[in-house]
Amino acid sequence: NLDSLEWITTEIWPKVHEIMPHLEFHIYGSKIGINSFHRPDLNVFVKGKMKNLRSLGKYRLLLSPLRYGAGIKGKISDAWLYGLPVLTT
Repeated sequence: NLDSLEWITTEIWPKVHEIMPHLEFHIYGSKIGINSFHRPDLNVFVKGKMKNLRSLGKYRLLLSPLRYGAGIKGKISDAWLYGLPVLTT
C-alpha cells in the first residue's frame, strides 16, 4: 500500500542507506508511479509490475511493511514459495 511505501522510503530506507549505501531497494507494483518513490540518490528504484514471480529468486530479502490491515499478503507467501526471507511489520 502507498502509505507503507511512503513510510519506508522517507523514514526507514534513508537510515538503512546511511549505514549500508551499497544496498538497493527495488519497488514492484502495477499501480506505482515512478516519480512517486524513485530515488536513485538513495538506491530506490521503481520497477513496475513484476512480470514473473521467479524473478524473486534473484533477491536476498522481501521488505513488506504493513502499517494497517490484517492477514498475510500474497507477496509474502510468494516470497516464501521461492525461498526468499521476508522482513515485515
